[in-house]
Amino acid sequence: MKLQVVVIACLVAAAVAAEDSSKNFCFADVDKKCNSQPAKTETEHCNAKYGAFLKLKNVTESDPVSDFVHANLVNNFQYLMLATHFSNYEKNRPGFEKLYRDLSDEAWNGAIEMIKYTTKRGGRVFFEGRFDSSAIKMVVEQHELGSLAKAVDLQKTLAQEAHDLHRIFSSDELYDPDASSFLENHFLGKHSEAIRVLSGHTHDLKRMILPGKDEVNSLSAFMFDEYLQNL
Repeated sequence: MKLQVVVIACLVAAAVAAEDSSKNFCFADVDKKCNSQPAKTETEHCNAKYGAFLKLKNVTESDPVSDFVHANLVNNFQYLMLATHFSNYEKNRPGFEKLYRDLSDEAWNGAIEMIKYTTKRGGRVFFEGRFDSSAIKMVVEQHELGSLAKAVDLQKTLAQEAHDLHRIFSSDELYDPDASSFLENHFLGKHSEAIRVLSGHTHDLKRMILPGKDEVNSLSAFMFDEYLQNL
């Protein structure tokens, strides 16, 4: 009986200590705000932040989440430029235009999804200082095979950005299984599939191109564009 009393006393003491240490939590903020005269105390801990998003530095210079959103938007713009290039009256490649417009939309939707998830977790996405047009190498005036090779590089770069962010959320310091699961379900699988498809297209068209055979190569590009239209 005495042992039980001692155990209960220890649990009560622990609860009291936990209550005393709750100064950094939402209830303590609300309680302090309600009891302040006048009530000017900010409830800074009453937000959706927890896990890694509680520790991430919300600064424009070094925010991996904002960097990943920026990478998606850059790819969106690059693919859109390729789509526009192949849709003009001179190139007239609707199959390539369709391929790159779909990739552009996918990158745009990825940026939006990441922004929505970040705000749901109480974080912020910063755009200031990230859109330096002089630092973005435009992907235009590419021939069909060259555009596919460039698309593979763009997609691999974006996939590596996703892997880097996943590594951050899997680290001991910023461990966040929910954020890791979000990346796996919304990005990692899609990126690997896109890379496989684009590299396959590149390999197939490369086999159809013959050095010094311009007329044959033009017909090969036309036939491959017809194939892309039907995908």
